Amino acid sequence: MKHTFNSLTVFDASSVVTQTYRKSMKKDQTRLLVLGTAEAGITLVRELLVRPELNVKVIGFLDEKGENIGKSLVNPSIIGSVNDVSDIVKENGVSQVILSLNERRGCTPIEQLLQLKFSGVEVADAHSAYEKLTGKILLTNLEPSWLFLSAGFRKSPFLLTAKRCTDIVISLFGIILGLPLMGVIALAIWLETGFPILFRQERVGLGQHPFTILKFRSMLQNAEASGPSWAQNNDPRITRVGQLLRKFRLDELPQIFNVLRGEMSLVGPRPEQTQLCKMLEQVIPMYWRRHSIRPGITGWAQVKYQYGSNIEDAKRKLEYELYYIKNLSLKLDLAIILATFKVVLFGRGAK
Repeated sequence: MKHTFNSLTVFDASSVVTQTYRKSMKKDQTRLLVLGTAEAGITLVRELLVRPELNVKVIGFLDEKGENIGKSLVNPSIIGSVNDVSDIVKENGVSQVILSLNERRGCTPIEQLLQLKFSGVEVADAHSAYEKLTGKILLTNLEPSWLFLSAGFRKSPFLLTAKRCTDIVISLFGIILGLPLMGVIALAIWLETGFPILFRQERVGLGQHPFTILKFRSMLQNAEASGPSWAQNNDPRITRVGQLLRKFRLDELPQIFNVLRGEMSLVGPRPEQTQLCKMLEQVIPMYWRRHSIRPGITGWAQVKYQYGSNIEDAKRKLEYELYYIKNLSLKLDLAIILATFKVVLFGRGAK
């Protein structure tokens, strides 16, 4: 029996990765054909090529018009036209066809795909396959119709209530247990650079409403007097105490008060600065969709991607954030919290 990532997506809370074809590593090889030459399919194949353990053989691409046969996109090349899909599937023992057409209208061989589907060949969209493989939603060539036709994005009253109750209980325990540590941190900041101890900044929250986020100050006083900016490697604005706080994410501790007040959640997209948020909404499609849930102290993007310091990083992080919003669940929240403890213990990805 052949296995594909459409049916074998396994969520491992200990490593917080979306693992695909886990069982197929000991089973038959999955032979995959990409119908079309759109960037989404090319990106998916690149992801598969760096994962040989998945036991996937990419047969090749089919060109929409059959004009570029033999041209190499990544590896392998274009091996035929979309109208040859049935013959190529049979000749090569293909078990899965991925749809990645630049233009579907007039180019989709509907009857052939239906025949293949009813004969047992898996037919999947490139964006859906990419989501299951990587744990993020690819923004390249993403049609709004894919978002509202695909499963997910459900926010049941029960789930939202349970998530809020969890936030309240954990933040209360966090405040009680963390007060001694927060006192030590406050003293260390005061001894090095004086007051203020806390850093306050306007961020964008649920429904694009602004709120004031609380953090332990890790930079010099008035470090952002000239305006907000992303932190960089070896940022001279960061103090010695601040470097330690950022490495182990201890500067985020005061945000449990934001959680208790309902401005944030324990898990969700990280809240962005208001000015940067306005800029990113202008250059990244659907960026404002991340504000459909409360921002979090930690999130799926924080445990899956490095610290963002430019527009391209913000786009990559948005792909993870949309995945989180689409697959919102307490189970996913728990996995993210467990992964965050690993990040805190080992001090990975901080700036």
